[in-house]
Amino acid sequence: MLYGKYPFTGFSDFEILKRIKSTKADFSGVNISANAKNFIERCLTIDPVQRISWAEVYTHPLIKEEQKIAYGFASKIKIAENQDVYKQQF
Repeated sequence: MLYGKYPFTGFSDFEILKRIKSTKADFSGVNISANAKNFIERCLTIDPVQRISWAEVYTHPLIKEEQKIAYGFASKIKIAENQDVYKQQF
């Protein structure tokens, strides 16, 4: 978790999935950066065409400017050119 609580809640997995598909993440009462909020919202976009791509993930300001969050994760991932896939390098 990036900010200490889930962006969607519910009494069952079905209810949580239903809320993910029909509502935006709730950031009320949490203290996270605008970059973090934007990153989470873009990752949770339902339409895959509009959702953030792997290439965009690694160029997003949250990852580039706040590398302490992604330390060790982004450094082990190489994006395949001209593809929306990633390849882990260990």
